[in-house]
Amino acid sequence: MYGRIKSVVFDLLPGGTEAGQIYLGLLLFALVLVALRRGLSDLAAIAVLLLLGLGLEVADVMFLGQSARGALPDLFHFMLAPAFLFGLARARLLRP
Repeated sequence: MYGRIKSVVFDLLPGGTEAGQIYLGLLLFALVLVALRRGLSDLAAIAVLLLLGLGLEVADVMFLGQSARGALPDLFHFMLAPAFLFGLARARLLRP
């Protein structure tokens, strides 16, 4: 069931699996920011996103049989865009 849900979500997103990971990371980052009512530069938001990403990768390893080494690039793609936005906001290059 988890695999079917994951494939449906990635089929809805444009691009391949890696692009889907990036879009999913951005979408969940936006949802975490709204839920926590925090800004882009808040450390709690990026920490919650990292925990979500780790949880998703643990689920991939447990339920889909993905290797742990294969989970690392997925986690990197998941965190890439949110970490970039977080870094820009922390460096005060993004203004509200």
